[in-house]
Amino acid sequence: MPEWFSAFLKSIDKEVMTLLAVGVATFLSTCVMAMKGYKRGKPSSAATAQAIAQISCGAPQLQGKIEHISQIQLEELLHLRDIDAKLDRVAEQVTRIEDRTRNR
Repeated sequence: MPEWFSAFLKSIDKEVMTLLAVGVATFLSTCVMAMKGYKRGKPSSAATAQAIAQISCGAPQLQGKIEHISQIQLEELLHLRDIDAKLDRVAEQVTRIEDRTRNR
């Protein structure tokens, strides 16, 4: 195996590997179904679509959920940044109050 290819495989994480494997499997099954249909003289898009649906393992249904979770995560991140900014302001006010009370 070429060195660059093994380095590429080591650099990708499990989720990306899964997505790549599903894509490759879908492509291969589509090619196999098309060849079977061509050999029979009846290329069938329904059989190909069925093969893709079986291989996808519910990935299209998960896409909406993943986008929803991603949106919620983004909202939470923005909320945490807002809280962090407020905490910084409170810490600055406490420091000012401490400085004023020490000078009395």
